[in-house]
Amino acid sequence: MIHPLDFLAPIGFLLDRRSRVFEDGWGDPNDLTLLDRSLTAADPVPGLEVSWSRKEEHPGFRIRRARFASPVADRLPPAARVVSVDWVEPAQGADRTVVLLPAWNDEGFDARRRLATRLAARRIGSFIADIPFYGRRRVRADAKPAIGSVADFAVMGHGAVAEGRALVGLAATIGRAGVSGYSMGGNLAAYVSAAMPRPIATAPLAASHGPSPVYLQGALRRAIDWAALGGRGEAEPRLAQLLGQASVLTLPPLAHHRAAVVVSAARDGFVLPAFSRALAAHWEAELRTVAGVGHGTLLWRHKDLLADAVRDSFDRLEVSGASER
Repeated sequence: MIHPLDFLAPIGFLLDRRSRVFEDGWGDPNDLTLLDRSLTAADPVPGLEVSWSRKEEHPGFRIRRARFASPVADRLPPAARVVSVDWVEPAQGADRTVVLLPAWNDEGFDARRRLATRLAARRIGSFIADIPFYGRRRVRADAKPAIGSVADFAVMGHGAVAEGRALVGLAATIGRAGVSGYSMGGNLAAYVSAAMPRPIATAPLAASHGPSPVYLQGALRRAIDWAALGGRGEAEPRLAQLLGQASVLTLPPLAHHRAAVVVSAARDGFVLPAFSRALAAHWEAELRTVAGVGHGTLLWRHKDLLADAVRDSFDRLEVSGASER
């Protein structure tokens, strides 16, 4: 049974046009091809030269900041080409660093920093970065959703995975590296993990194996601006085909995926539990289903459980023997 808050969410989508998805239609056809242009473990991971700011000390952790040019800057509008990143590190230092990717409409670093500080208490550092079109990399007017068209979504996903891979590579120069995220961030994290040539810890949280079932079967299907796409009857099959190309299930599982920890909310109306089960089954990974909670309530009430899943993904990777370090 879907959680009541997840059940009622589509009413808000119908009443508030600012929550509409793909209100700018399909967008540039050339950008749509990025949904089928998968980065894989065979692709080289771009190196990053990052100059960190001075440490900002806080009780139990410290923060350093940096900016760098996106490795796919040539595919991005000028306003989205520079990536801002925070490094949240335990006060005593750490040899584990996870890249935390954002959820849909998660702009800025506040939400992920709340998870990062819990990870710092578990002696895990975090890289938190804006992805294309979000936060400081916004292109659309502030009153509008960050993503306007299906093509924007394709560019955003391509950029997020490319930048996520580069940040994981940077984390690996510090110690053991991992990737995680909540909701869309978890799906992006799964894709980054499936496109890494080296073993990394992986914890997709409330995550689907791909965007297609989330937008076409979960609560978000009521938020799609079908009129902008030419009408639901013709648009829905095309959208399913395009988004289906971006599923992690299209990529072969890697050795480190058996050590992954996938977390699901039992009453999730956005990322239905079946979507997380499919990802865990594809990887033969551990699946943790949290009873009694929906998409939002899992994040609000169980941040420590989510932080434990990230920590355990590092532990499981080391025990499995798949870790290179």
